[in-house]
Amino acid sequence: MFSFVLSAGCYSPVGSNKVIGTSPMFGLALTSPIENQWIVELAFKARIHSNSQPFQFRALNKVNEVNSDLGFSYGFQLGYKIFDHNGIVIMPRFGLGGESIDTGLYIPAPTATDPNAREYIYVGTLHTSGGVALMKSIGGTKYLGAAVDFHYCPYELDPRLLTRFDDGAVSAEVFLRF
Repeated sequence: MFSFVLSAGCYSPVGSNKVIGTSPMFGLALTSPIENQWIVELAFKARIHSNSQPFQFRALNKVNEVNSDLGFSYGFQLGYKIFDHNGIVIMPRFGLGGESIDTGLYIPAPTATDPNAREYIYVGTLHTSGGVALMKSIGGTKYLGAAVDFHYCPYELDPRLLTRFDDGAVSAEVFLRF
Protein backbone atom coordinates (compact mmCIF):
# COMPACT_ATOMS: atom_id res chain seq x y z
CA MET A 1 0.00 0.00 0.00
CA PHE A 2 1.30 3.43 -0.92
CA SER A 3 1.69 6.24 1.60
CA PHE A 4 1.71 10.02 1.46
CA VAL A 5 4.33 12.39 2.81
CA LEU A 6 3.70 16.03 3.81
CA SER A 7 6.83 18.10 4.41
CA ALA A 8 7.91 21.60 5.42
CA GLY A 9 11.37 23.10 5.68
CA CYS A 10 13.78 25.58 4.16
CA TYR A 11 15.89 25.68 1.00
CA SER A 12 19.02 27.81 0.69
CA PRO A 13 21.39 28.33 -2.25
CA VAL A 14 25.08 27.64 -1.61
CA GLY A 15 27.42 30.20 -3.12
CA SER A 16 27.92 33.91 -3.49
CA ASN A 17 25.24 34.75 -6.07
CA LYS A 18 22.05 34.22 -4.08
CA VAL A 19 19.48 35.46 -6.60
CA ILE A 20 16.95 33.19 -4.91
CA GLY A 21 17.55 33.60 -1.17
CA THR A 22 16.71 31.19 1.62
CA SER A 23 13.10 30.14 1.10
CA PRO A 24 10.43 28.20 2.98
CA MET A 25 9.64 24.90 1.23
CA PHE A 26 6.52 22.72 1.33
CA GLY A 27 6.07 19.30 -0.24
CA LEU A 28 3.76 16.42 -1.03
CA ALA A 29 4.88 12.94 -2.09
CA LEU A 30 3.41 9.57 -2.96
CA THR A 31 5.72 6.85 -1.66
CA SER A 32 6.14 3.08 -1.77
CA PRO A 33 5.47 0.97 1.36
CA ILE A 34 7.75 1.49 4.36
CA GLU A 35 8.18 -2.29 4.60
CA ASN A 36 10.29 -2.26 1.41
CA GLN A 37 14.08 -2.01 1.65
CA TRP A 38 14.12 0.37 -1.32
CA ILE A 39 11.72 3.32 -1.04
CA VAL A 40 10.56 5.21 -4.15
CA GLU A 41 8.85 8.60 -3.91
CA LEU A 42 7.10 10.71 -6.51
CA ALA A 43 7.47 14.19 -5.02
CA PHE A 44 6.39 17.77 -5.66
CA LYS A 45 7.90 20.63 -3.63
CA ALA A 46 7.11 24.33 -3.76
CA ARG A 47 9.23 27.19 -2.47
CA ILE A 48 8.09 30.72 -1.64
CA HIS A 49 10.82 33.15 -2.68
CA SER A 50 10.26 35.87 -0.11
CA ASN A 51 13.67 37.54 -0.50
CA SER A 52 14.74 36.95 -4.10
CA GLN A 53 16.69 39.44 -6.22
CA PRO A 54 15.76 40.64 -9.74
CA PHE A 55 17.32 38.71 -12.63
CA GLN A 56 17.47 38.98 -16.42
CA PHE A 57 15.50 36.53 -18.53
CA ARG A 58 15.03 36.56 -22.32
CA ALA A 59 11.39 36.04 -23.33
CA LEU A 60 8.73 37.67 -25.49
CA ASN A 61 11.42 38.93 -27.91
CA LYS A 62 13.25 41.04 -25.32
CA VAL A 63 15.38 40.91 -22.18
CA ASN A 64 13.17 41.23 -19.10
CA GLU A 65 14.18 42.06 -15.54
CA VAL A 66 12.02 39.78 -13.43
CA ASN A 67 11.73 38.66 -9.81
CA SER A 68 10.62 35.19 -8.80
CA ASP A 69 7.92 34.59 -6.20
CA LEU A 70 7.80 30.78 -6.52
CA GLY A 71 9.97 27.81 -7.33
CA PHE A 72 8.97 24.18 -7.90
CA SER A 73 10.78 20.88 -8.01
CA TYR A 74 9.18 17.62 -9.09
CA GLY A 75 10.43 14.13 -9.74
CA PHE A 76 11.49 10.87 -8.14
CA GLN A 77 13.52 10.08 -5.04
CA LEU A 78 15.04 6.67 -4.39
CA GLY A 79 16.03 5.73 -0.84
CA TYR A 80 17.62 2.66 0.72
CA LYS A 81 16.99 1.80 4.38
CA ILE A 82 20.42 1.24 5.95
CA PHE A 83 18.93 1.03 9.46
CA ASP A 84 15.45 -0.15 10.46
CA HIS A 85 15.10 -1.18 14.11
CA ASN A 86 12.59 -0.46 16.91
CA GLY A 87 10.65 1.98 14.75
CA ILE A 88 13.69 4.05 13.75
CA VAL A 89 14.69 4.26 10.07
CA ILE A 90 17.79 5.87 8.54
CA MET A 91 17.68 6.20 4.77
CA PRO A 92 20.12 7.81 2.33
CA ARG A 93 18.22 9.05 -0.71
CA PHE A 94 18.87 10.41 -4.18
CA GLY A 95 16.53 12.38 -6.42
CA LEU A 96 16.14 13.22 -10.10
CA GLY A 97 13.54 15.48 -11.67
CA GLY A 98 12.79 18.96 -12.93
CA GLU A 99 13.04 22.48 -11.56
CA SER A 100 10.89 25.49 -12.48
CA ILE A 101 11.38 29.08 -11.34
CA ASP A 102 8.52 31.55 -11.76
CA THR A 103 9.33 34.66 -13.84
CA GLY A 104 5.97 36.42 -13.62
CA LEU A 105 5.89 36.49 -17.44
CA TYR A 106 3.09 35.00 -19.51
CA ILE A 107 1.65 34.78 -23.00
CA PRO A 108 -2.09 35.40 -23.42
CA ALA A 109 -3.63 32.08 -24.48
CA PRO A 110 -7.39 32.55 -24.69
CA THR A 111 -9.54 29.45 -25.10
CA ALA A 112 -13.21 28.96 -25.93
CA THR A 113 -14.00 28.41 -22.24
CA ASP A 114 -11.59 31.00 -20.75
CA PRO A 115 -10.88 34.15 -22.76
CA ASN A 116 -8.42 35.35 -20.04
CA ALA A 117 -6.29 32.17 -19.99
CA ARG A 118 -2.51 32.59 -19.83
CA GLU A 119 0.52 30.42 -20.55
CA TYR A 120 3.15 31.20 -17.90
CA ILE A 121 6.86 31.30 -18.69
CA TYR A 122 9.32 29.63 -16.28
CA VAL A 123 13.05 29.09 -15.95
CA GLY A 124 13.37 25.32 -16.41
CA THR A 125 16.21 22.90 -15.66
CA LEU A 126 17.25 19.55 -14.23
CA HIS A 127 16.98 18.99 -10.45
CA THR A 128 19.18 16.42 -8.70
CA SER A 129 19.51 15.82 -4.97
CA GLY A 130 21.17 13.59 -2.42
CA GLY A 131 20.81 13.39 1.31
CA VAL A 132 19.62 11.40 4.28
CA ALA A 133 16.28 11.01 6.07
CA LEU A 134 15.71 9.89 9.65
CA MET A 135 12.25 8.60 10.63
CA LYS A 136 10.59 7.49 13.87
CA SER A 137 7.44 5.41 13.92
CA ILE A 138 4.51 7.11 15.65
CA GLY A 139 2.16 4.17 15.23
CA GLY A 140 1.48 1.64 12.49
CA THR A 141 2.81 2.92 9.18
CA LYS A 142 2.88 6.56 10.34
CA TYR A 143 6.32 8.12 10.73
CA LEU A 144 7.62 11.49 11.79
CA GLY A 145 10.92 12.39 10.16
CA ALA A 146 13.59 14.90 9.29
CA ALA A 147 15.85 15.13 6.25
CA VAL A 148 18.80 17.12 4.96
CA ASP A 149 19.67 17.21 1.26
CA PHE A 150 22.12 18.79 -1.15
CA HIS A 151 20.59 19.91 -4.47
CA TYR A 152 22.26 20.53 -7.82
CA CYS A 153 20.28 22.41 -10.47
CA PRO A 154 22.31 23.51 -13.53
CA TYR A 155 20.32 26.65 -14.33
CA GLU A 156 22.60 27.48 -17.26
CA LEU A 157 20.81 24.69 -19.18
CA ASP A 158 18.02 27.23 -19.82
CA PRO A 159 19.56 29.53 -22.49
CA ARG A 160 16.95 32.23 -21.80
CA LEU A 161 18.37 32.85 -18.31
CA LEU A 162 20.96 35.64 -18.56
CA THR A 163 21.77 36.07 -14.84
CA ARG A 164 24.02 33.50 -13.16
CA PHE A 165 22.24 31.51 -10.42
CA ASP A 166 23.94 29.38 -7.77
CA ASP A 167 23.59 25.78 -8.98
CA GLY A 168 23.94 24.22 -5.53
CA ALA A 169 21.58 24.43 -2.56
CA VAL A 170 20.95 22.72 0.77
CA SER A 171 17.63 21.97 2.40
CA ALA A 172 16.36 20.79 5.77
CA GLU A 173 12.83 19.60 6.33
CA VAL A 174 10.53 17.79 8.72
CA PHE A 175 7.86 15.46 7.39
CA LEU A 176 4.92 13.27 8.28
CA ARG A 177 4.55 9.97 6.46
CA PHE A 178 1.06 8.45 6.63
